[in-house]
Amino acid sequence: MDTPTLTSSRLVLRPLKITDAPSIQQYFAHWDVIKNMGPAVPWPYPENGAECFLRESALPRAEKGEAHLWAITLKGLEADCVGVMEFRLEANEEGHRGFWLAQHLWGQGLMTEAVFAINDYVFDVLGYDEIIETNADFNEASRILKQKSGGVLINTRIKKNPGRESDRISEVWSIKRAGWQAIR
Repeated sequence: MDTPTLTSSRLVLRPLKITDAPSIQQYFAHWDVIKNMGPAVPWPYPENGAECFLRESALPRAEKGEAHLWAITLKGLEADCVGVMEFRLEANEEGHRGFWLAQHLWGQGLMTEAVFAINDYVFDVLGYDEIIETNADFNEASRILKQKSGGVLINTRIKKNPGRESDRISEVWSIKRAGWQAIR
């Protein structure tokens, strides 16, 4: 199934493409963004990190039908990828979903719009009954977003964090169809 283009009041979520590499490199390669990611994301972020991520990981997984990957763009500025949203069709240790947004856009409710559009697609079109998600325990904004979308904290675990200062605690969340429908 191809990744569809989704919209919200201020966003267009379109399929990720290789030409998004410069925008991703510009907005993602900042410690305040990367510190919320898992240990697979290197720090310092390499100069060709975004292109490698797209060529070697993201786009091949999308082409194999393992995940949907969206470029988060502002309406009217669809060429500028200001974030990425991934939905993995099979949950891994990071759950079904991963996302980030350019730091200058934090606190404006844009990620809530993106998550709500994706949740509608996952529950209503793909027919999932549950989404599993994780976040670092210190990532309060991600925790609040999960709660806003009907998420329930089901577990915490210590996650090895090689190359970083210390291991981290990861929260595991469940968003069930009924919980999502209750808040919609």
